[in-house]
Amino acid sequence: MKRLSFVALFAAAASSLPIAAFAAAPPALYNKTISVSYSESKDLRGVDGDTRHRIVHGQIEIFVSSQGRVFRRAARQAVGMHGSRSKIVNELGRSRGPDGNEIKTANVRYNGELAFNGRSITISTKFESGMRRVTIQFDGGFSSCTAAVTYGKEGGAPGLVHHGMNGRLYAATNISASTPTCSITSGTSFDD
Repeated sequence: MKRLSFVALFAAAASSLPIAAFAAAPPALYNKTISVSYSESKDLRGVDGDTRHRIVHGQIEIFVSSQGRVFRRAARQAVGMHGSRSKIVNELGRSRGPDGNEIKTANVRYNGELAFNGRSITISTKFESGMRRVTIQFDGGFSSCTAAVTYGKEGGAPGLVHHGMNGRLYAATNISASTPTCSITSGTSFDD
């Protein structure tokens, strides 16, 4: 596991980025699926003082159609210390057209903002306090990719504050992510 530190004011800086500058997917990604997988290790403290450790496996898939429309789905599975208790949270049906307009047909608590910028994609997910950013970097020919997961908390906050998959409010007092895997394939896996 690679330890990733909290970065103060990361959320404020990321929220100031102009969305319109990132609207269009590069044509080299048309009719391709980008898949990223990673695991988070979290020490959590609830508002009632309850503490727990969780491992959360995350997967993100992004499909860019032959018309440049962007479709995304994500799944997360939480594993507790006393065996596996999992809940998959799907974010299906979100798409962004080449003009940057988003169609949202699914509601989940946290919807990350996806943005293209040259040879990279960022997905910034804001929480009650702090955020997670997944950055995907492509090689010059858009044939391979690498990914990184970073976290930011607001100055003075007890940790990254968010609702768990059980709906309860937690502060992640310690969080780290494994080195993500990233792959690019032709076509879509969204027919599954």
